[in-house]
Amino acid sequence: MMMKTTKTNIILMLLLLVSMATLAQTTVTLQSACATCPNSTTTSPFSEPTPCDGLKDARDFSSGVGIESANKAGIYSSGFISKEGIVYIGWYNYDALAANVGAGTLERCVSGQARPVSTTVTYSKNNDGAMYTSFPAKNVLIGAPGQTFKAIQKVRDAYFILSDQGKIYNWGPTVSADGIHMRAVAGPASQTLAPNLDCSTLEVLREVVHPQGKKWKSMQAYTCVVYAGDESGQWWCWGEGPKASFPTSQVTLPSTSESWYIGNAKFYTPVQMDVLPRQPRIPQSDDQQTLVGAVSSRGNGVEFLSYIGTDSLIYTYRYDYTSRTSGTFIRATSQNIPLPGNVKALKIQRGHVYNYRTQTPLSNFGGPEVSIDYVLGTDGKIYRFAEGLPPATSVALGNYTFQDFIVKDPYEFNTDAPGYLDNNISMFDQMLHALDLVPVGGSPLVVAKRGGDMGNGVATPGTLYDVMEFGPAQGVNFKISKLWSSTTAGSGFTILKSADTGHSYGIKANIETGVRPNYRSGNVAGSGAQASMSIAFGADWNFYNNEPQYYGPYKLINCQN
Repeated sequence: MMMKTTKTNIILMLLLLVSMATLAQTTVTLQSACATCPNSTTTSPFSEPTPCDGLKDARDFSSGVGIESANKAGIYSSGFISKEGIVYIGWYNYDALAANVGAGTLERCVSGQARPVSTTVTYSKNNDGAMYTSFPAKNVLIGAPGQTFKAIQKVRDAYFILSDQGKIYNWGPTVSADGIHMRAVAGPASQTLAPNLDCSTLEVLREVVHPQGKKWKSMQAYTCVVYAGDESGQWWCWGEGPKASFPTSQVTLPSTSESWYIGNAKFYTPVQMDVLPRQPRIPQSDDQQTLVGAVSSRGNGVEFLSYIGTDSLIYTYRYDYTSRTSGTFIRATSQNIPLPGNVKALKIQRGHVYNYRTQTPLSNFGGPEVSIDYVLGTDGKIYRFAEGLPPATSVALGNYTFQDFIVKDPYEFNTDAPGYLDNNISMFDQMLHALDLVPVGGSPLVVAKRGGDMGNGVATPGTLYDVMEFGPAQGVNFKISKLWSSTTAGSGFTILKSADTGHSYGIKANIETGVRPNYRSGNVAGSGAQASMSIAFGADWNFYNNEPQYYGPYKLINCQN
């Protein structure tokens, strides 16, 4: 009896291995389908209809902004999660995943499958390497069978995904193309990985297992640290970076004689965020961000965490120190940042400012890179504060009330010495990051940008926002249920999801294009990015024209023309 059972088990195991090998060797190809084919039944080998109809009911997009630098539109790969919860990689991308796979491209080992040169015609248009169809990430289908996904985030050259079943996975290089080491954020499985491994190893899913076996419910990934909340409401963190980024008792604090920035913390396995006065709130949806982490792109900024607590109040965790640039450590502090009138918080976003100076008149000497946080309150207003410190002040945006918003580009002011500052006005009052906002009633979309000359001879002061509505006259004739930042504030587009149809749209909703449609801003970010966007939109994305409708909105597509 024992021998019979053993033989049966061996046979079953061999069948499983054969099945997996066959799946791993599958070449994903799709038959031709048109961009205007809402009833297309073209299918992939994995039996999901090709999402050709405007990416209908897409659950999430990985932002094209990137985490630590203002990536130009279309230059870095992007991905999305379909309504069925399947991860797609490669949509809206210029040259990282097509004909040059593995041969000096900007990114490597992130496509979810190796794509042979012999089949690049399936993935490319002409010879520019521009993607126009995204396919299911084969490594996810193999590594997480039966799971569906609800969130996807891009960190440098790696992807992080969160499943409905409560698991977090990642894949991609552990050292990015520009030399940034991010091995620890990839979790325990990355400890033995070398940066020069081939894609067959780096594209294998790496699961970050919950230390107590619980389900993950939310995540926020950055280059040096990942924050994740579980089903009990407890938050955890892991990665390698400045100690202030890790609010855990597992970190040994610097002494008062040491630089506040001395030494890094490193955790491959998640540790509890157990020194916070309250735990962050678990978001009710994947786009309702309740936590923003400190990410300094130049390594000289103040590292701190801001979040919405379970009581819907704003809290920060930071290190106090004696000097803003090179001082010694004083203490680790957690504090509440009250909103005016005891307003509660709904959503938080972060923008960065390099060379931040607090003196007035502004000195010529450089300061650290700091963060300015933007908060949507329960009163429908936007508030902001800097460096994890009070006060939080109301943002003047007219008489609107809002139900959602995004900071369009966190690194809009990531320059050494902006030449448009008034040295007699505080830097905080002038650093107004561009915002896309969804108002309650009225026009579907409101765009706000730091004041300036709009070409009509009248300039708004740099301490105020220029505000413009985008409604039916600008082509936005639908209510917006979600929005994603997809590129930099000065170029590219914002992704809007229609509450009416579930379709996703791209629009270059900038003040310049709305007020001055004749303004010739050239290509989005060079010919490569323009080609990618043209294909994703199924239209000629070109700004050398005098027609405002050329700025969108365009229904986003994912099919072959």
